[in-house]
Amino acid sequence: MREVTIVNRGGVALQIDEVTTSNGRFDAEVELPRSLLPGDQLQVPVTFRPTGDDPAGGELVVRAGEAVLGRVALWGNDCEAGLVSAYDADGDGFSGCSIDCDDQDPGAYPGAAEKVDGVDNDCDERIDEGTEATDDDGDGYCEDPFGCIDGAEPGDCHDGDDAIGPHATEILDNGIDDDCDGRVDFGIDDDDGDGIAVSGGDCDDADPRVYPGAVEEPNGVDDDCDGAIDEGTSAMDDDGDGWCEGPICTDGTMPGDCHDGDATVYVDAPELADWIDNDCDHDVDEGTVHSDDDGDGYTEQAGDCDDDDDQLSPGLGTC
Repeated sequence: MREVTIVNRGGVALQIDEVTTSNGRFDAEVELPRSLLPGDQLQVPVTFRPTGDDPAGGELVVRAGEAVLGRVALWGNDCEAGLVSAYDADGDGFSGCSIDCDDQDPGAYPGAAEKVDGVDNDCDERIDEGTEATDDDGDGYCEDPFGCIDGAEPGDCHDGDDAIGPHATEILDNGIDDDCDGRVDFGIDDDDGDGIAVSGGDCDDADPRVYPGAVEEPNGVDDDCDGAIDEGTSAMDDDGDGWCEGPICTDGTMPGDCHDGDATVYVDAPELADWIDNDCDHDVDEGTVHSDDDGDGYTEQAGDCDDDDDQLSPGLGTC
C-alpha cells in the first residue's frame, strides 16, 4: 500500500467529490465528498493486488464534480519483480519476498535470537527452541521453573541430555546431578552448587554459571565447558566472515554483522540481488536489478533498460 497526497494550494476551499482508479487491481480508499481548506492535505491510501508476475499500470483521477483536478500515474509489481524496499515491511533487512517468515515483526528474521515469546524468531519453523521454555532433549522436562510452552514439565537441570531430569535415578560417583534435586552423587563435592562436580565435567567449580550444558554468554568465558568460548553468541564470528554481531567481539573479529549465520552478509559486503541486506546498511538489494536506482519507478528486473537515467523507462516509452 502507498499513499497519494492531495494538497489544496489555492486560496479557497476545494471540494473533492470523486477519486477513481483505471485498473481494477488498484483500490483507492477514502471517504468522499471531502472539503479541503486552503493548505489542507488529504491522504488517499492506494492498494495494489497483483494477479500474476507481470507489472500493471493504471491511473488515479481526482474530480470536483465533472472537473478533473488531477491525474496520478500508478504502477505496481508483484513481489518477485518489484522494488525490494517496498517488501521489507518491518525494516529488519529481510524481505517478505524471500525468507522473512513474519514481515510485520522486526524481531523475526533468519538468524535472530530465539526468545521465550511463543514466536518463531529465527524463521526455522520451530518456536522457542533452545530456550528454557522448551524441552530440547525430549525427556519430557524443560528448564523454566514457571512452565513449558510445549506441554513438557518444568524442572530439568540439563536440557541437553535426556538421561538427566526429575525423571532420572541418581547414579553415584559420576559427578552429575542426574535427578535434578540439587545434590551431586550424595557426597561428592560440587563447590559452586551448580549441580555438576568437577568429576562430572565442571570446568570451573568456583562459578555456578559455568558447567556442561550452561547457556553460552558473550563474556569471554567457556560457560558450557565444551572447550570453545562464546560460540553462538553475538561476541563470536560464527559464520567465519571476519565479523561478529557485537558490540564487542571476543575472537578478534570486527563487530557489526547483521546475520552471523551467512558468510555473504557482513559490513560493506557486496550487495547481491538476493532479497537480503548483504552489506548490513539496512537497505536491501540497492544497486542491483531489484532496486530502482534512478528513481523513475522501474527496476531493471521490471523492464528499465538504463537504471542510471530516469529519462529511459518503460513508463516513458523510451525503453
